[in-house]
Amino acid sequence: MSATKTATKTAKKSAKKGKAPPAQAPEPAALTAEPAEQAAEPAAETLEQAPAAPERAPRVEEPRGARTLTGRVVSSKMQKTIAVEIERLVRHPAYGKYIRRTTKLLAHDENGACREGDLVTITPCRPVSRHKSWRLLEVVEKAAER
Repeated sequence: MSATKTATKTAKKSAKKGKAPPAQAPEPAALTAEPAEQAAEPAAETLEQAPAAPERAPRVEEPRGARTLTGRVVSSKMQKTIAVEIERLVRHPAYGKYIRRTTKLLAHDENGACREGDLVTITPCRPVSRHKSWRLLEVVEKAAER
């Protein structure tokens, strides 16, 4: 069996076991199938013949802030917790009409600053309790007085 077949079999076996393939030593010039004339060409000529790589536009990284959602407070009867209803539009797959969908999330309100009807912005945080993993970021608009 030739050396390349043995190396291929070894690589396949180690891939099945989840191991990295062994590092292969570079082949000597005598074993390669290239004629001696091509190997003797100067490197400068090869560089001139190669097409220039297309230049890419510089990548501008914009700062990514934390994910935030805006919604209405539907309940503030719990201690340090508010229930926020997030509204979004979803396109119906068959009819193409946009349907209003709501999601209700519990958020941590440390100071009890919110009342029902307030428009608030919430952001994710570490889990505070079983169902609560969002926290109040700001009160965007206070509800009208009753």
